[in-house]
Amino acid sequence: MDYRSHHFAEAVRRLAATLRELTERGLPLAVLGAGEHTRRVLERLDLSAWTDRLYDHLDEGEESEPLALPVSPLSELDLQGSAHFVLCTHFQQENLREWLLTRGVEAERIHDMYTPADRVRQFVRVAYDPLADLRIPPTPGDAPGPGVARSRSGSRFVNRVLLVHPPFARANRRHKKTMPMGLLALGGWLRKRFPDIQVELVDAHITDTAPAEVIAHILGRHYDLVCLTAWTAQAPMAFAIADAVRAKGEAYVVIGGVHATLCPDETLEHADFIVAGEGELPLGDLVEALREGGDPSGIDGVGVAKGQDPGRQMIKDLDILPYPAWELLPDWRLYNYPLHVVGGYRFPLMGSRGCPFACTFCSSPLMWNRRVRWNSPEYVAGQMFAAHRRYAVNQFHFWDDNLLLKPGHMDRVCELVLESGVEFRWLGLSRASDINRRKELLPLMKRAGCVGMEIGIESFTQQSADLTHKGEEIDAMAQAAENLMRAGLAPLYTHMLFTPGEDLASYPAKKRFLERINSKVPEHLRSDGGLGQLTTPHRGTEFAAEALTMGTVMSRENAHYVHHRVNFLPDSLLDDTPRRLTATSGSPYPHLHLIAGYVHDWTLEDMERYVLAHAFLWDAMDGKRTIRQLADMVARHQPWLSRDRAMVFTALVMVGLAKDNRITGERNDIRSALQDSAGQRFVA
Repeated sequence: MDYRSHHFAEAVRRLAATLRELTERGLPLAVLGAGEHTRRVLERLDLSAWTDRLYDHLDEGEESEPLALPVSPLSELDLQGSAHFVLCTHFQQENLREWLLTRGVEAERIHDMYTPADRVRQFVRVAYDPLADLRIPPTPGDAPGPGVARSRSGSRFVNRVLLVHPPFARANRRHKKTMPMGLLALGGWLRKRFPDIQVELVDAHITDTAPAEVIAHILGRHYDLVCLTAWTAQAPMAFAIADAVRAKGEAYVVIGGVHATLCPDETLEHADFIVAGEGELPLGDLVEALREGGDPSGIDGVGVAKGQDPGRQMIKDLDILPYPAWELLPDWRLYNYPLHVVGGYRFPLMGSRGCPFACTFCSSPLMWNRRVRWNSPEYVAGQMFAAHRRYAVNQFHFWDDNLLLKPGHMDRVCELVLESGVEFRWLGLSRASDINRRKELLPLMKRAGCVGMEIGIESFTQQSADLTHKGEEIDAMAQAAENLMRAGLAPLYTHMLFTPGEDLASYPAKKRFLERINSKVPEHLRSDGGLGQLTTPHRGTEFAAEALTMGTVMSRENAHYVHHRVNFLPDSLLDDTPRRLTATSGSPYPHLHLIAGYVHDWTLEDMERYVLAHAFLWDAMDGKRTIRQLADMVARHQPWLSRDRAMVFTALVMVGLAKDNRITGERNDIRSALQDSAGQRFVA
């Protein structure tokens, strides 16, 4: 809820009008609601002019947050009299209305602060607007074909290099604003290897710069080499920029990164060269070949022609690399994605490359061939000291896949940090089993400034972990949380939605697990208990090959391959049969608020249709139809919906109802007991 919005101000004005009208009619009234929303209302409206107290849900012995008016429990309301009930609440409006109706209060005596139209309009700030999105310019008709490198040579042709981080094709403004670490590493390496070359960087993602503007920038400055990086979701923008630059014929175009590595032939349709895997060595060799008139086709890690394996070059000693070229950034303060737990600016760091595990949904095994190499602890700590000296930054986020994998590594980094006397705050990512194996290290990490560790659990079901080759036991998740908190560190769980193997039992189990963890830590240390990132069968991964046999894939174009779009629904969920556990469905809006925070491609119209689907599905559930069959009914009920949208709406409605324990699945009773057992020891 945006309390600064015109929408909220208008709702407060209507609330005042309702209170005034009831008072003028001489009707007794009670105001319900005493949370953060009511506190915000009290900042704009003196409710004491109409009432001397508020009413809200309070458990026995529970005290409400201090407000300008006293708060009494709902049990003290006189429901049978002539009183009218004014709902001064946001998310709980429908639930409080339901509570009153089920206790015999007539509907005409209940007054809502928000209308149904208001409830959807609140999402204007996060709704996807296709007309306002970054546009992809048309592909030039005379763009060269695949692998058509310019037939020119001589040092004068590679004197000026531009590194480009393209925007995302959709909802660019809502993606994480993190530094382009790959390009910063390349910039530092090119400057070290070729001191005479001028290197520049354009981060079109952080600056919301459309492809047409990037193209105009490039063509107006006559670069010799343009190097783009792209995830698959950025590929349409990278290709548009590359096509226009190649059509002009003034610069070589190189595309690297995840998409070029996993989809080399497609990428070569838009580039003179691709760089596969780790980029520093092959890009440096390519620049040297171009400057000296050599043959680039023989360079490991460089692709020139379709159908050929470009191979890989991997650096044996990562300490030969200079620190990232942070000075190339437009403004480091733009990258204000806050540090978990404590907030504020953070710098990303990497002290290793690669991961030895084979999770099917991850591209890391394909990028690094399951090999792990490490910078020395002195190099890692040196990056922290350098960033602190240059930018007065003392907060860092390690991007290593498994920060605690190597014995002795983080031990020495922590010792160096403590010896420096500089107070840092930092966090990283590691597997639960490594945290448990290295639990004696955690107190040292705490003293060296660690505030928490991220642990990827994907889905809290052993079946899902096994199907994705996670190689991790769910018992380890609970044990890792216990070990972290014993050391005073926050367990920061990252999780996924719609992984293979999930069914209606998965969501309340995951919710209970996260609630147990959060109940043991202060509020500012609590892990995210929302939807999680959305499972995506990324191109080239093992999961992409298996997904068609495990569920329904809904990614249709490169721009779709991002964790903020529903791209996959598992058969295990679609074939589950929901049945009601409660008499009513509750409000759709709290769960819709969660969805709006995670899903980046929904318009306001989508949100309105989701609310319709929520009401329809509750009536349609009979304990016999599967979720897939219910989705077919939604598609017939709302014929303007695509088949994909009907399935997405249905699946998300079911997730919300299952998390709230309003429905269960046909296997829920057995599965829930089995899955819940992993957390019992932790709770005790």
